Amino acid sequence: MAGIDTPRYQEAARDLADLRLDQLQFRTPGYPLLLMVTGSVEHPRRLLFYVALALHFTAVWLMGTVLDALSFPRWLVAGFGLLLLLPPFVENAAYVLSENLTQFMLVCGFGGLFHWFRSRSVGWLAVSALAFAYAGLTRPTYQALAFAIAGTLACCRRIFQDRGRDLTRAAVALTVVSAVISGGYAVYNYAKFRYPGVTPMLGFHLSTKTIRVLERIPESDRQIREILIRHRDEQLTRPNSSHTGYMYIWSALPELQQATGMSTAELSHRMMKMNLRLIAAAPLEYVMEVFRASSAYWLPSVTPVASLGSRALQSVWSLVHFALLSAFFLQCFLVAGATAYLGARWRMVKPGGTLLAAIGRPAEDWVAYLLSAMLVGYTMMVSVLVESGVSRVRTPSDIFMILMVVVGARIWLRQVRRDVIATVAARGAGLSIGSRQQEASVR
Repeated sequence: MAGIDTPRYQEAARDLADLRLDQLQFRTPGYPLLLMVTGSVEHPRRLLFYVALALHFTAVWLMGTVLDALSFPRWLVAGFGLLLLLPPFVENAAYVLSENLTQFMLVCGFGGLFHWFRSRSVGWLAVSALAFAYAGLTRPTYQALAFAIAGTLACCRRIFQDRGRDLTRAAVALTVVSAVISGGYAVYNYAKFRYPGVTPMLGFHLSTKTIRVLERIPESDRQIREILIRHRDEQLTRPNSSHTGYMYIWSALPELQQATGMSTAELSHRMMKMNLRLIAAAPLEYVMEVFRASSAYWLPSVTPVASLGSRALQSVWSLVHFALLSAFFLQCFLVAGATAYLGARWRMVKPGGTLLAAIGRPAEDWVAYLLSAMLVGYTMMVSVLVESGVSRVRTPSDIFMILMVVVGARIWLRQVRRDVIATVAARGAGLSIGSRQQEASVR
């Protein structure tokens, strides 16, 4: 099924048919290459749907191997898999959009890094590095993901002190591979189109954050200002639209290019500078847009494919989403609170061993949890800070949210149990000492 962005992916696929680009493309080549391989350049073929389903099932299986490696009960692993086979989680496979492939690449990167941590196999690390790099070529949102993961691994050195050198090597491998692949594509764009990036969309995406302050564009850019305001106002009043106007820039783009005579690369650079100036002039408006995007980001993403056009079924899937979302935020609060408490106590008494010994083992649980949290947090931050934050862009990270619920619940329960045992032991030791002192005074 075609989506709103499908024509641009197909346009990029047609341009890549001879394995070279003739014009600067808005869409990076990751998903268009899949369209080429499945023969879906002009029209989606059934093979593309079968491949998309296979990618989703493989992603679910790979996440199941992570839970199995963490020694979770088989019934829980099976329940995790069955949950991810519900229509709201599978529906991306029915659309000619990049979310399905993005999820697969993120899961491959995550699974490879987790299994590398357990086995120290170079093969798993190579899979992880290549998958995360290709995710950046599938959705530009993730082009800096490898660097965020490297930062997470660097922070983990304090927790996993015995694996510090291994974590450093993994961070270097991830960043180098990502820099070579994404950086190589950016260099190609610069050499051929004079644009130093993987996509010119960033300058235009920032227009979603300045929609309410277009009147502040200076007189020197009066022509651009008038075009933008007119298209924004038309989007706000267009019948059967969202009446938000956030996507006005895409209808204004052809007129902007015609009026200014700029290429896509030049116009993107111009819009980038203009939007950054508007944000600097009205920072609170930008903050308000970020909050609006954050609200929209967490809403259910249920399309007619999953709901079958039924309002009742749509309500059921929405309730399932909000139940999972509530469990996700609850476990985040509980794990963060328990970890902060145990970490503070460790800093006060400084017992022998690492911070991991204080906040709870095993280490594999924390690796899976922290990497999942980083992927969920990174996706949200980039989406709401730069884009409009529609819930569809969240869906590739939903699988990690569910994993965090499962792993986080066990981490918290172990922390509580461990703290209770330690408290009882400390009280017992205090009572024993008090009894001995009392006996000595009687004697």
